[in-house]
Amino acid sequence: MAVSTYTMQNGDGPYFLFPTTIEPSEFDIRHKRTTLVSDARSQRRQTRSVGGVRIEISLKFPPLHKDNYATFAEFFRLLDGRQTIFALRMPLLRNDSAYSDNTLKVGEYYNRADVTLDNQLMQYISGTNGVDLVTDPPQRDGGTLTLSTYNQYRPTLKCSLATDTPTIQYGANGFIQYSMDVVERW
Repeated sequence: MAVSTYTMQNGDGPYFLFPTTIEPSEFDIRHKRTTLVSDARSQRRQTRSVGGVRIEISLKFPPLHKDNYATFAEFFRLLDGRQTIFALRMPLLRNDSAYSDNTLKVGEYYNRADVTLDNQLMQYISGTNGVDLVTDPPQRDGGTLTLSTYNQYRPTLKCSLATDTPTIQYGANGFIQYSMDVVERW
């Protein structure tokens, strides 16, 4: 079985594309921010954001029979721990997996459409005046958000494993349970 590759919209790549044949059964998405915190003796707290946001995701896959695990085994054989960068399709938050419209839905993830940017992945939060969009994480360049062509650029994260030692749980019933943590890379 051949592992497919993915080239980001700004021509960055190609990167190995994480198998899309098995959808995660659970996922946690975090937008990690760095904030410096100082508590004085008077109990007054001072905080300062140093900027920068990184998406981190924990994925848990359904129990797989050992015959169905070959796809994952082949993919992980290609990775060199946290060193290897790969492309991961974001879990879709609606049934319309083809993105047949260009309407943003609250909570959904989109890649920036501008090919000169670094494939930033953002989550749509709300519209302020019906024109400007509020996204999380904030845009790295302060520019405006536009959708990529929906049928060409589905939400894809450029990432790597969070640890060098992913864990596989084997069950006596012949099923394998796999979960992994990934971090966004630029």
